[in-house]
Amino acid sequence: MIRLKSPLKGVDLWCVRPFRAPSVRARRILERRLLRALLARTLRCSESRIRFRKEWGGKPVLAGSLSEGGLQFNLSHSGDMLVVAVARGRAVGVDVEKIKKGRGRRLLEKWTRREALLKGIGVGLRSPWRQQATDHGWRILPFHSAAGFVGAVAAEIR
Repeated sequence: MIRLKSPLKGVDLWCVRPFRAPSVRARRILERRLLRALLARTLRCSESRIRFRKEWGGKPVLAGSLSEGGLQFNLSHSGDMLVVAVARGRAVGVDVEKIKKGRGRRLLEKWTRREALLKGIGVGLRSPWRQQATDHGWRILPFHSAAGFVGAVAAEIR
């Protein structure tokens, strides 16, 4: 069990401000607090020491002295599902999508693999670099859940 201790501040608040719907905003706040608690537990430090910054492609990373430990993370959400990937010494990306009627499972499997790779590399879907992104040097593992979700984790091979 993870206890949520610290309030949102800085980059956390910046990430949830665009959401006007109270239910969506509350979910995003919970996601950020869970991420902070998970990273604090992994790093064996207080939640107040966890700081974030964004890389040039928008990927969140640890800031300050905690960034020197090589811990990488990525998160994805769809519906009520939140998935967090954490790795040491290698870039990581994750994507999850809820299977909906009219959206084929195979299409979503391909989509989540590609999205996890792009998130791991640190480029977004709108980036001009997305076309040149290849999976060379990456391992991509798909996953499924009984709750009707598909996803993938991409980890840099070192």
